[in-house]
Formats: sequence, C-alpha cells, structure tokens
Amino acid sequence: MFTGPSAFVDPQSGAVCMFSIMQDQRSGAEEGAAGWAHCVGLTRQIWLNDDGTDVKMKVVDALHQLEGSCIVDGENLTLAQANSELNKVKGDLLYLRATIVPKDALEFGIEIKKGARRDKTSYSYDVEKGIISGSTKNRGSAAAAGKASGSLELENGKLKMELYIDRSLVEAFFNDTKSISIRSYSQYDSQGIELFADGDILVEELYVAQMASIYK
Repeated sequence: MFTGPSAFVDPQSGAVCMFSIMQDQRSGAEEGAAGWAHCVGLTRQIWLNDDGTDVKMKVVDALHQLEGSCIVDGENLTLAQANSELNKVKGDLLYLRATIVPKDALEFGIEIKKGARRDKTSYSYDVEKGIISGSTKNRGSAAAAGKASGSLELENGKLKMELYIDRSLVEAFFNDTKSISIRSYSQYDSQGIELFADGDILVEELYVAQMASIYK
C-alpha cells in the first residue's frame, strides 16, 4: 500500500522526486513475531511526457550507485537462453532490467521469488489488451492475494521492465510509465527467477546485479 507520498525538488538537478511508506498488510501477530512493519519505498523521479498528457517515472539515478557485482549481462537472447542465464541468479537484494520484444507472443512476463512451495510473485503483459499486471499470494495470513494492473502501451514494440527486489518489497517499473509495488513474504529460499511467454519473444537486453545495502 502506497501511503503518505512526499515530494521534493532536487536542488541540484531540479528534478521532481517522490517517495512513500510501503505498508504491509500482515496481521499484528505476524508483525510482532517479525519485529518490524512497513518500510520506505524507492524514491521516484517524476515528469510529464512530451505531450504533457501523462506522468512518466523512474527510480532516481543515484540508486544505481548501490549496484554491486553483475550476475547476468546478455543481449538478443531467446526465452530459453534468457532463462538459462537467470538460473545463475539467487538472492533477495537484486536489480533486474530486461527489454522484451513480443514476436508472436500474446502474453509474456516474469516470475520472481519462486520456490518449491508454489511461492512466486508475477508480472505479466497482455499484448492484445495492452495491460500490465502484477500479483502474489504471499502477503501474510491477514491479507488477500494481491493483484494490480493498468493500461500500458509498448514503446517501439518493446517492453522495458526494471525490477528491484529488496527482501519482502518488490518494486517494478515498466517503460518509465507504470510502477507496480508488491509486498511478497515468500520463504527465504524462494529466490528463483524465470521469464515466461505463450509464444516467441526476443530478450534484447537482460541485466541482473546484486544490490548493496545502505547499512554497512
């Protein structure tokens, strides 16, 4: 839940930025057992598109200073090749960027935080309807399964997705236009990542890096 958004203007660049509290929806007992509740979401830079008709957004550039070692860096991959690279990835502090061209696929997307107990958090794109969706079942016993969606046009026939996995918080950005944030309380060992599609896709870019904590 995106709560209490706060905005400021960067005094150096003049960029308009926004951040918020990302509430969880666990029960009080679950929060007490964990010893914590809620967190601050990633700071976004927001601006108007060239026509002035829609808001654009992305994570502030400064966040990339926290990128650690690169795990995957590939170009022009098939779905099978991309998933072979993603098999190398494990962790719950990650940054993933992928640019996907749906050749004849009508739906495609990514599953993250996958595990043996059917744990997973998914983002999918419906090519015909132009809808981006995010969903997870792992929101705590007090919360219903979460799902969010919205309209999104491909840009030059492509979908660029950027995902930040920060423990239980997953924040995803699509074509610098839509953002879907999800709290996902998968088992700790549920760390698999896999792309999926119902047809042929081209993964023009696939990049995954470890993210460092600001707390040393």
